[in-house]
Amino acid sequence: MINSQIKYLLSMIIIFPVFCTFAYTITVDGNLSDWLLPAPTTQNLGHIQRDSSGRGEYIYLDASNDERTDFFNPDPQVDLVLLRITGDSNNIYFGFQFTDITTETGDGAVQIQIAVDTDRVFQSGQSWFGALSDTQVSPFVYWERLIMTRFGSGNMEPIIYDTSFNPVGSGFATSSVSATNDVIEIAVPWRDLNLTQINGPIAFTIAIFRANSRDETWDISNSSDVLDAVTNYFDPGSTSNTWTEVQDGVVNYNFELWFNIDPDREPHSPLLISECLYDPPGTESQEEWIEIYNVTSTAISLISYKIGDEETPDGSEGMYIIETIPPNITDINPQSVKVIALNATGFYNLYGYYPDYEINDSTPSVPDCTAYTNWATGTLGLRNLGDEILLVDPYDTVIDVLTYGNSNYPGVTPHPGTSQNVSLERYPISQDTNNCSVDFRTQSSPNPGFTPTTSTPTPANTPTPAPTPVVPIFTNLGLLILIVLVSILITGKNKIFIN
Repeated sequence: MINSQIKYLLSMIIIFPVFCTFAYTITVDGNLSDWLLPAPTTQNLGHIQRDSSGRGEYIYLDASNDERTDFFNPDPQVDLVLLRITGDSNNIYFGFQFTDITTETGDGAVQIQIAVDTDRVFQSGQSWFGALSDTQVSPFVYWERLIMTRFGSGNMEPIIYDTSFNPVGSGFATSSVSATNDVIEIAVPWRDLNLTQINGPIAFTIAIFRANSRDETWDISNSSDVLDAVTNYFDPGSTSNTWTEVQDGVVNYNFELWFNIDPDREPHSPLLISECLYDPPGTESQEEWIEIYNVTSTAISLISYKIGDEETPDGSEGMYIIETIPPNITDINPQSVKVIALNATGFYNLYGYYPDYEINDSTPSVPDCTAYTNWATGTLGLRNLGDEILLVDPYDTVIDVLTYGNSNYPGVTPHPGTSQNVSLERYPISQDTNNCSVDFRTQSSPNPGFTPTTSTPTPANTPTPAPTPVVPIFTNLGLLILIVLVSILITGKNKIFIN
């Protein structure tokens, strides 16, 4: 008979995977191999990526060969090409890929400065980057903490400044630089950023410099010292030179991330596409609609959020700003939805009530969305055989994508599709794995403007997605408990008996 202790241990091994989730912890070693999610394929575009294990990253594909050449032409040492950000319960992590790092430490080494706006209050905080860089951030994102690498002096601990440039680090921040991999990684404890509790979004402004052995930026006379920066020049997909961004002495571009939605503090979209009807019973240009959902516990202004079916900036499909400036300012409440219809009159004729927004002006009482011509030149119209629906935030980060049929988007698995007058509905409504065949179900009774019921609707002649296998994954807590149990078993102390 199996020993009762072994029985108990085996029961724990069986039970723990049910309750455990994956914790995405990065090893800071100058190697990006443990950053697992796919990058965008469009330059100067950011994307929130998620997967079925609950992992999340912000990934920004920076344009190559866009660095300033004041010191060297070209200057691949400071040419940023990829940025990754994630977190766990202890730290926030940054991964940077460069074209060709040749000087790891000492005079001429790469210096990264990350301005972190934690309170999101206009002109609250410090405007200047550090190290005599002659550069400021936008007044919308004055920072409360500044992270700065110190490879010039050979120090692997980044310095963390408060708004008076006083060092406030705990001594546990770390960084790594690899000329072999052309990679820099950084880990900073949340407490160093005064973020032991996160209540809302955090904004980042990131600039790249060369540093001397005193960790001061290499000086460019009468100019900002920034050599590269994370920026899309407020024109998604554009590939200008960094000088375009910093010629006024300011890095104006910034981006915003939400870490308080995910239990492991990994990036997560605050809004999700929750339902769409792309093949309505009548005229498609009159009756198609898309619904979005606020995942957070905070009301969110929809000003400058965009929705569309153009997956590539400067393409010929459609992208629309949902909400512009007053008088139509409307928040989307926590755990609530808003509906964007192609045509409010056609939507009303189908459902007996109006949507929250319309693409094409048909009803004076319904606010119209505005074409976002920096992204797309065409109109929104969903193809029945397959299409992509993108939700884009005010910083032009792609925060959610729904694909179906024969469409594709990097890192997103399409739903096989539905039949006429059957919608795609996200269920559960907060689930986001970037696998649309798992995240969405077919809904034979579309109910736009309302969150889904707990009952499962009966599909109407639609393909049935294959079930997603449940992969048991242990968290650090689960492993710790198992180690304790194994220790008890081996030592024979505090024996556990089961009748």
